[in-house]
Amino acid sequence: MLAGCASTPRDAPAPVIDAPGAAVNVDAPGTVIQRPRARWVPVPWTDLPGWEADLTAELWPALLRGCERPVFDWAGLCVQARGAAPASDAAARAWLQQRLQAYRVESPEGAA
Repeated sequence: MLAGCASTPRDAPAPVIDAPGAAVNVDAPGTVIQRPRARWVPVPWTDLPGWEADLTAELWPALLRGCERPVFDWAGLCVQARGAAPASDAAARAWLQQRLQAYRVESPEGAA
């Protein structure tokens, strides 16, 4: 679900990555990732049900555990995560929103 945080204008078509194992380029926010059985469409964080109410700081230990063996282009993000210690859910949410992108997974035909 996650890669660089930013958005493209709604009327601009999002670029598509069509490589099965391609890592999302954090410098290319708004990229649709096309896979054989699904596509990942970038969405605003507010599209995630309950995002603002989540206990986001509680995911920090899991994020750091995942950073023990980072995948794709996560090494830089993991360095930043190790140096951060969000003091609240709001701070953790802000940190994630500044650095990552939320995605909606759809069928190739567009059904969410």
